[in-house]
Amino acid sequence: MAYPLLLLIDLIGIFLIDVLLLANVKIQQDLPATMMPGSEIRVTVDVDKGDLSGFAKLQLDLPAGLTCTAIETKGASFTFADQKAKFIWMSLPSSPSFRVSYNLKAEPEAKGTLPITGRLSYIEDNERKTYELPSSTVTIMGDPNVLVNGAPDNVPEGDQDVVTAAGGAPVSGIASMNEPASTGAVTAFPAEVDQNGVTGKRVITPITESELLVEITLQKGTIRGFGKIQETIPEGFTALEKTSAQAIFTGQGRIVKLVWLNLPADPEIKVSYKLRANDQPFAEYSVSGEFGYLKNDETMRTNLGTTSFITGPKALEALAADDADLNAMNAKDGSELAKDVSDKGTESGSKDLETLTADGSNIDGEDADDDPGLAKDRSDNDTEAATPKT
Repeated sequence: MAYPLLLLIDLIGIFLIDVLLLANVKIQQDLPATMMPGSEIRVTVDVDKGDLSGFAKLQLDLPAGLTCTAIETKGASFTFADQKAKFIWMSLPSSPSFRVSYNLKAEPEAKGTLPITGRLSYIEDNERKTYELPSSTVTIMGDPNVLVNGAPDNVPEGDQDVVTAAGGAPVSGIASMNEPASTGAVTAFPAEVDQNGVTGKRVITPITESELLVEITLQKGTIRGFGKIQETIPEGFTALEKTSAQAIFTGQGRIVKLVWLNLPADPEIKVSYKLRANDQPFAEYSVSGEFGYLKNDETMRTNLGTTSFITGPKALEALAADDADLNAMNAKDGSELAKDVSDKGTESGSKDLETLTADGSNIDGEDADDDPGLAKDRSDNDTEAATPKT
């Protein structure tokens, strides 16, 4: 009898420890149990976040028949669209706990028992985490068909459209920039532009037989706020940070991430990392990725496409061949330029000599016409210079 009791106590202790360690975020929402059609009520949401900081989004999914407007946001940007209320913080309030509030309104035609769900999405240790709010219901009174204690069995989950270090999310639009596989040592692809004017380009250049340089150039315009590049590299490869443009660089397994809590103000961003093949066989591989960002509180994602490359001696041979072609092209251009300069110089020199000779004759004639005495003096000087002195 004592052994089962001790085992039960141990299990309870382990459960309590897990709860204390994991429950570092708590959210309490004081939704009303009932509302009348056409009525409004103030709802408060208490957030206990501890020392959590940085980007976060509180999303509340309302059913048809309910709408809301913000009252107190604690520095968050607020939007309500497609039955989703969103409080978005670029940086959470510094206090361990805070309260936001909103005005909940039941439309005149609202009826039934309406479920409300929600979640807080945030970044901790460069990874996305989500705290799910307890599901609640609001019963619209005055409808005889309402079962006060009833609730729908299936509550649809809202999309978690926050772009974070852990992965992308449903998107509003994608600009495709995929490129067919190529065996060239240096592979780039034509940049395309999404509906917000954001575009990206990736170039992979071999450094050694088993090491490459990956360079990404983003043309983001005036986009600010949260942003993330996420790349998928080949199995067995390692990524090493080179230039990050103030982003947080992480590489775990096949996933490489560069995360900005606030994108740089410059319209163009250049980042790069080294790709090491380790013990992988010489062959053809590829890298794919995307750039995610927020636009008007909506998540957008620009596809950076797929860039193929090869490793081993062939990669360096291809690079050397490209360099040779480039050098030959530069030499040809230089030769043609020198020829053009020479031809123009000769032509110009001849024309200048003819002009100078003509100008000399004209000057002599003009001088003689202007002053007959000067012409006589010049003729006497020429005769004297030609006569040998004794």
